[in-house]
Amino acid sequence: MTVNLEQDRVLLSEPTEQDDRLDAAVEQAIAVCSGNMRAAIRALIVANKRFRRARASSPPRAM
Repeated sequence: MTVNLEQDRVLLSEPTEQDDRLDAAVEQAIAVCSGNMRAAIRALIVANKRFRRARASSPPRAM
């Protein structure tokens, strides 16, 4: 489901394949953390920080 904010209204559209994949990834992250949503969020934040740190320290890509 895609949520669009437009002039203080929330418009919901039909779920897309991308939404389905995102929902599946969320469920998988929670399952890996034994159903603990707080632990899943924490793990994703830690992983994101590591990814950003690694990306920032890598040499720039040639175009």
